[in-house]
Amino acid sequence: MAPVSLENRFNFPSNEIDAEFPALPATQPTLTTNTNNTAAVQHPQAGVTTLSSQNTHHIPTVPITNQGSHTGVTPSSPQPANTPKPKLPPPIMLKITDSYREHISTISQFYSGIRTKTTGEFIKLYTNTDEEHDTLVDLLEKLGYQHYVITPKSNRPIKVVIKRLPKNTKCTEIKDDLVLLGLNPEKVIQLIGRKTKQPLPVYSITLPRNIHNLKIFNLKTIGYMSIRVEGFESKGV
Repeated sequence: MAPVSLENRFNFPSNEIDAEFPALPATQPTLTTNTNNTAAVQHPQAGVTTLSSQNTHHIPTVPITNQGSHTGVTPSSPQPANTPKPKLPPPIMLKITDSYREHISTISQFYSGIRTKTTGEFIKLYTNTDEEHDTLVDLLEKLGYQHYVITPKSNRPIKVVIKRLPKNTKCTEIKDDLVLLGLNPEKVIQLIGRKTKQPLPVYSITLPRNIHNLKIFNLKTIGYMSIRVEGFESKGV
């Protein structure tokens, strides 16, 4: 098959083809480098020498630091640890009487920043420190105002109930078993059903609050019997 000429097929003039697709130079340009870090490009046909500095082609090295992931998200700076808020002392319960406004006015003369909240027949008096709490209690006692104090949990005894023992188990036997286990029970009481008024197989144990007596929550057996220890709830059974 004879070769097909592009000029004849598309009717392009030869001069337009030459302008659109110029011929490659017969010789390649040569690159020379002088001592001033510049490169000279020599084009033999055109007779033109072009100077180019190597510094213009130098790509600076950027140190990469671990400032983010490939997702482009910059991690936030570490947040300071939240400092625990100091525990406030429990409120003092002031009895509401016909003279409660006079009572609050007198207390405010000693504690201008006293905080109050009404609950039922009492007014809760809030203080900021244990020292203020104790001083306010002494003031109420001297003034003769009716009140009562909520004992902080840290000063309350440990109260638990022991279940799964036969209901004819004696309280003295349970107390002796706890002593043999190294605990120091103050009181052991068998609970009575609120409706039936009959003894229940549930025993209330009271112990002084310390780290050693907290081990009672880990007891699984007592007197060779499997038991379950739970925190005491005053709602009754």
